[in-house]
Amino acid sequence: MFTGIIETLQPIVKSERSEGQPTTLTVSRPESFNDLGLGDSVAIDGVCLTVTHLEEGSFQVQVAKETLYRTNLGAKNAGDRVGLERSVMPTTRMGGHFVQGHIDCTADVVKADVDDTSSRWLTFKPSNPSLMKYVVTKGYIAISGASITVVDTTEDSFRVMLIPYTQALVSFGYAETGHTVNLEVDVLAKYVEKLHAPK
Repeated sequence: MFTGIIETLQPIVKSERSEGQPTTLTVSRPESFNDLGLGDSVAIDGVCLTVTHLEEGSFQVQVAKETLYRTNLGAKNAGDRVGLERSVMPTTRMGGHFVQGHIDCTADVVKADVDDTSSRWLTFKPSNPSLMKYVVTKGYIAISGASITVVDTTEDSFRVMLIPYTQALVSFGYAETGHTVNLEVDVLAKYVEKLHAPK
């Protein structure tokens, strides 16, 4: 479980793809992540992955075929920066919302504007339009692991606003049209839907 508050942006050191094997990502590890251990869960651009190897200044995770299909991690290369968040502890402040790290689909930026306060307005179109029923104005959504408030919605898209502080802390902070992100809708909406579904 995560909160959607990105702790740090770090570059991918290496992306290794081998036939018949999961993709291995080596990610730079800052000093603040020195408590990371083998088997720990870490969200990489919103994707919950398991630490499989540790080295001085870096860590590795393996990305399964299904995860590559549902996320943008397959398009990541060495040098690309990704947002990192360690899993929550009982003492963690819930600064965002409940984020599982289970990506529902990707979304593309279809419009990007900057206003006179340097805030960035991004409009996203999910690859799976049916998920829009879970996206509501003033509700939460996890975009590449970051807990962001939805400003408004249309039938097949939604818009968010990023203040300059947030822009510097998330991997899509300076995204332009065509940039692809990972989306996770609020899981509480899914539970409500199931509870009220006809039996």
